[in-house]
Amino acid sequence: MECPYCHEMIEETAQYCPHCGKAVIKSKAEATPEKENLSMAEEGKKGQFQQEKAPKSAASYIKENIPNIENWQEMYLSTKGRISRSTFFVRWLLLLVTVGIISVVFSFVPPVAAAFSLIGLIMQITLGVRRLHDLGRSGLWAIIFCIPVLYFVILLALFFMKGDAGDNAYGPKTE
Repeated sequence: MECPYCHEMIEETAQYCPHCGKAVIKSKAEATPEKENLSMAEEGKKGQFQQEKAPKSAASYIKENIPNIENWQEMYLSTKGRISRSTFFVRWLLLLVTVGIISVVFSFVPPVAAAFSLIGLIMQITLGVRRLHDLGRSGLWAIIFCIPVLYFVILLALFFMKGDAGDNAYGPKTE
């Protein structure tokens, strides 16, 4: 089954998309008997309903933003979609700490340290592109990340500016 918001493939039995976190909307015909007890106010238009999103604890939020073998490329190298301010901050900070530690460990081999720093910059740019998408801007604005003085100004803006209130050309609303 395909998520109606991020268009990623998800399991048929999924109630929430593991990629974007949105509740999966199913037609009334696909509803299970225990879901038929929803009140009319909870039912959506045209026989569809949407379950409320499960509340997230701080631990589960952090766990979702720590990359693993399966999702690190999507988290740090994908320029598709949008990410919220908090997701951007957590991922950017984790990336900064990781690249900093690796660069210090390999500081005795400057080419290796420089390579990890360059990889970190590329990952920061892709995170910035997705954050710019949340603001309704083109990812080309991320080129400014390559200008050291402007990098910090744009970074602060990405940390504090609210994203578009609803869906935009780059994807559904972020949390």
